Amino acid sequence: MAILRRIPLCMAIFQFIYIISQFFGYNYIWLNYIFFSSLLTLVFLYIASFLLKFCYYHRVSLHYVTITNIICIIDKYIGLPLDLVSLFIIHMLIFIWLCVSLIYFRYKERNNCCQNIDNIYKELRHILFN
Repeated sequence: MAILRRIPLCMAIFQFIYIISQFFGYNYIWLNYIFFSSLLTLVFLYIASFLLKFCYYHRVSLHYVTITNIICIIDKYIGLPLDLVSLFIIHMLIFIWLCVSLIYFRYKERNNCCQNIDNIYKELRHILFN
């Protein structure tokens, strides 16, 4: 359970590193492939977050990865009428939104955010092994 809660944050961090490297002219496509940035992984993590009743704090980084992937896909296949600096500023604003949201939700629901997940995990463990 704890690993499943941390994967979206790792995805967001590596997505941010990938965007920074793209801006500076380095094309580390392996960052995108190695660190789970596919649509199937996002769909699985969204489904798991709703089935296991994750709080909004754990979904914020999933939203960040989804939004940045949508922007990158639209820019690649359709083309956005923005130069590289404007696109970089948009990505940085989204990243700032991620940081502010994580800080806000972390301190808003510090104690009761993950209790629901732990209770569900205990119930599943009791059902499966007893």
